[in-house]
Amino acid sequence: MGNEPELAANIMQSFKVLQTLPCSAARLGSFKVSRTVANSIPTPNFILPTSRGTVPHLTPENLQKHVDVPALFIGLEDFIDKVEMKSPLSLSETKIRKYVSILPPSNPTSLPVPIFLSSRRSNPIPTSQPSSDNTLAVVTNDGFRQFSIREYFHMVSQVKDENMVLLPPIDLPLMLIPSGARGSGIAVRKSKKVGGNRARKLATRNEQWSAATLKKFSKDMPVLIPLIPGISYSQQQIYFDSLMGKEAGSTNKDVIDGLVVSDLSSPFLPELDSTTDDVAALGQKEDMEPTHDPLLTVARTIDYKMVPEELKETVRLDMAYQRGPHEVLRAIERGSDLVCGDWISNATDAGMGFSFKLPEDEASVHDGHEKKDYAIIFWDNEKYATDMSPIIEDCKCYTCMSHHRAYIAHLLNASEMLAWTLLQIHNIYTANEFMVSIRRAIKNGSLTTAATSFSHMYVEHMTGAKVNVPRARGYQVRLAGNTDKKSTEKGFRNLSTGA
Repeated sequence: MGNEPELAANIMQSFKVLQTLPCSAARLGSFKVSRTVANSIPTPNFILPTSRGTVPHLTPENLQKHVDVPALFIGLEDFIDKVEMKSPLSLSETKIRKYVSILPPSNPTSLPVPIFLSSRRSNPIPTSQPSSDNTLAVVTNDGFRQFSIREYFHMVSQVKDENMVLLPPIDLPLMLIPSGARGSGIAVRKSKKVGGNRARKLATRNEQWSAATLKKFSKDMPVLIPLIPGISYSQQQIYFDSLMGKEAGSTNKDVIDGLVVSDLSSPFLPELDSTTDDVAALGQKEDMEPTHDPLLTVARTIDYKMVPEELKETVRLDMAYQRGPHEVLRAIERGSDLVCGDWISNATDAGMGFSFKLPEDEASVHDGHEKKDYAIIFWDNEKYATDMSPIIEDCKCYTCMSHHRAYIAHLLNASEMLAWTLLQIHNIYTANEFMVSIRRAIKNGSLTTAATSFSHMYVEHMTGAKVNVPRARGYQVRLAGNTDKKSTEKGFRNLSTGA
């Protein structure tokens, strides 16, 4: 009991705001991701979601040698089976970092990459059944099941380490996609306010789960509590008051390290169809864009002014689906400190290599020049067949230093997995440089000007890409309807028959 004041003081220092802007909600900061080690993430920044603990298209060795990732996002539903307590991770006593082979940094002076651990994936698939007070509905590798909160806490206790941030289980108002609607362009469900009874259940259930998570794990690791999407401002305030125990004099507010913003309008993952030729299909359809409602805590329209005063200086993790660098910039200008990095891997899946940069000065971009693409699409093999230049001329990533556009285009059109590996290395490097430029612009007080210049310099939505990944990850496969159609075209054909 005597150590509690000291612990609370250390927890309150987990996030430090270094600089703010007068005309923008963006802020420069540093988030300490460990209670025992001086390991911090400079913000704004991104966290990169994984698939079963692995960065898509990269082996652990490539991740160690060629990529600098600010943090990784891991969903425990990737590691559980339909039968309770029968998954290898549950039966083992292995820490998650060792279990998924996250290797130590190649530089011995560098600290391990932080892990953000959650019950569900970064963009969870809607489930067929709702959660209950004691269970969370999840999608395992072999079907739907109810994941007990007790089992979740047990797994976290087993796999936790000193460089980990924990997200409590969250009950989201998601729905199962009707058969045939996936990939059809039909708006399955628009963002709207959740009904009164459902909203009260969401608030009560998430408050109980978050409070239990704080009680069990806040001494060992930072804990970020969720904002609940789709409920009104008044209901959100009741949720906060109950969680922080204002009426009972609880000190929960002293052990809350930050907020997680989920997105009621998260896109349902598109059907992997090699005929897809629109990058917009990688994300949410235009007719699914939610209308602005200041009362809804939807990530794309979130107003952080509604957050209680006690939590305004805590870190903000925006798990909304960002479709590209323009939306990332807007999220940061709204006040998000960390954003989900799904947009990086999805661009790699589509055969795109980033070519954008944040303007460092007031470049002449308002003179009527045509906007540029923010990425190069390598499916046009004829266009790049003799192009010996790197993806970006002055890029220092392994891909640009060692290979050229012609080679990448050849690999991609031959469906060689190395193509996606090289693109992923380059895209992560470019995203890192983008975040460095954003932090520099905030420090110099020029982010608003740079963001305006960026929007005038690059198109926001690109066309011509194809989702033709070499191997579909489990959560990318349709859960309903006809699954006979293969998601990947053949890389070669019979020259004698033409088939």
